[in-house]
Amino acid sequence: MYAIQTRTIMQVAASCLLMAAIPAHSAIITSATAGLNTQNGGSTSSASTNFSDANYKYSATAGVNATYNNLSGTTHAIISGNACLVLGNCANSGSIPGAITATLADSLFINAPGGSGTVLFNYRVGLGGDLNTGGTLKFLNKTYQTETNQLSPDSQTLAFSNGVAIPLSLSLNFGGAALAGIGAGPAFSDQASNVNFALTSIVVFDNGGNPIGNFRYSSASGFDYSLAGGTFMPEPATPMLIGLGMLGFWTLRKARTSRV
Repeated sequence: MYAIQTRTIMQVAASCLLMAAIPAHSAIITSATAGLNTQNGGSTSSASTNFSDANYKYSATAGVNATYNNLSGTTHAIISGNACLVLGNCANSGSIPGAITATLADSLFINAPGGSGTVLFNYRVGLGGDLNTGGTLKFLNKTYQTETNQLSPDSQTLAFSNGVAIPLSLSLNFGGAALAGIGAGPAFSDQASNVNFALTSIVVFDNGGNPIGNFRYSSASGFDYSLAGGTFMPEPATPMLIGLGMLGFWTLRKARTSRV
């Protein structure tokens, strides 16, 4: 009976520590598409394709890397070859896309003196490339479609109340497509595009517009967004599970000591 009890304690303790090591949330979904191939991943995804037909050689790559405060992606599509092999029979054209999509969702929780206020999100965003018609990046309540090769600073302000979730969302739909038109002779089309987003700082203010320097915050994902002046408090589940695991080992050790 003692052996069964000891084994049970060890199993519970090991299970608690294992559960504590596993992240409770997964917020990032990314995908990359290049031509006919698509791959999905956790925080990084890429795809590539190479093929040819009677008229052209096609090559495309696409990749995206997303974290909770940074997102970047690139696409590159190339077509080369002859529009038609026989002069006078030029009814062929070709195109190949490179595209990336990414979505991120999280929730931020703030507990500050006064119970409510505003949160200022400072960030940089840039979209650029040869061809990115229809490419969009959306963060919180703003959508960007500008074609600029530099990261432009911007900001948004949201209201908060203690303990009420502040939804954070970032989405991207972006690409570039190479197109070779109808015609005789050699043809070459090279299109590339890129996107960058970086969350630079988050500042909390009271209802009078004064910065707050004594507050606590957490996130559903467990990611620390480094709010200025705040103290990050991880989800209670992780410390609790670790505590249960240590309690199990302590109980086991005590039982062994008592037996001796």
